[in-house]
Amino acid sequence: VPFSSAAGAAAAASAAASAAGCDDVEVFTEQELLLERAVEQALSELEAVDAAVTALRAALELASDDAESARVELSQLRGVAENWERAAAEGKRELSERARRVDELLATLEELPSVPEGGGSGGSSEASKEDEARSRAREGRRLEIAEERIRVLESQTSRLEEQVLQQEAQLHRSLDERRRLEQQTDSFEQERSNLRSSQSKTRERLKAAEAQLKGREDAVAAAMRRKQDLERNAVHLHCESRGLRARLAAAGAGSGSGGPTALCA
Repeated sequence: VPFSSAAGAAAAASAAASAAGCDDVEVFTEQELLLERAVEQALSELEAVDAAVTALRAALELASDDAESARVELSQLRGVAENWERAAAEGKRELSERARRVDELLATLEELPSVPEGGGSGGSSEASKEDEARSRAREGRRLEIAEERIRVLESQTSRLEEQVLQQEAQLHRSLDERRRLEQQTDSFEQERSNLRSSQSKTRERLKAAEAQLKGREDAVAAAMRRKQDLERNAVHLHCESRGLRARLAAAGAGSGSGGPTALCA
């Protein structure tokens, strides 16, 4: 009976050790699953970071294209503004030339006609009257022609002034458009710098995620090695438990054949 109690205690201890080994294996398996889930989460985060980097690169390329097109449009508007400035300068010169011509015509109109000297005889006085009448008619005709010229020049001057005003308005619009494009270009430059900074930050986060993933992979490799060691220990314990059971069975068979003497021995 004491030997049976000892055998039962040994079997219980072996079963407890085997159960403890199985519990360790199961606990480690749960840890391994947690590590695998963590690795999968890190991989998904890495893929998300890669997608974000790709999107940022595409946005950076789009902003660069927009900035380049804005520069081209700005250069074109600068050329248009220069052309308008030259046209405005030419219009002003034309206006000054027309004004000079009007002044010359007015100066010619202000000149008094020369009066012929009268003679003593009656025939010479009649001739002088006819000459004076013809001179007055010529002066009246010249005055009408000069007035017509003045009206024509005034109309031309007003048209040129309207053209100059239109060109100045167009120039102001071009300058406003130029300022707007410059502001747009500055905003594009700022956006591109922001994209570059965010891209650099994303790269740093990507490097950190890669380092974290590498650390987790190392941890998984160490856990796999530990699992293999634990599995070998579990196999060894199972073998020992089988040996103990066989020895117990053999001892039980020997006790049945030898009797109480063998038990005391």
